[in-house]
Amino acid sequence: MSRRPSRAELEAYAVHSDKAASRFDEAARDAEEALATETRPEVRAQYEAMSKFHQQHANEAREDSATYRDGRIPGEQW
Repeated sequence: MSRRPSRAELEAYAVHSDKAASRFDEAARDAEEALATETRPEVRAQYEAMSKFHQQHANEAREDSATYRDGRIPGEQW
C-alpha cells in the first residue's frame, strides 16, 4: 500500500494543476482569436474543436486543483 501524499505535496500538485489550467486557457484564447479571422469552414471547424478541447481540459485541471486543495486525489474513491 502506498502512503498518502502530505499536505505540502497535495498543494504542489494543486499549483501544477493551476499552471496547466492557465496554459489550456491561453491555448483556448489563441484558438478563439484565430477563429475570429478565419473564413474557411474546414479550418474554422478545427479552431472550434481546438478551443473546446482546451476549455474542457482547463476546467478539468481547475477541478483537480480544487480536489487536491481539499486533501483528496482526483479520481480517488473514499
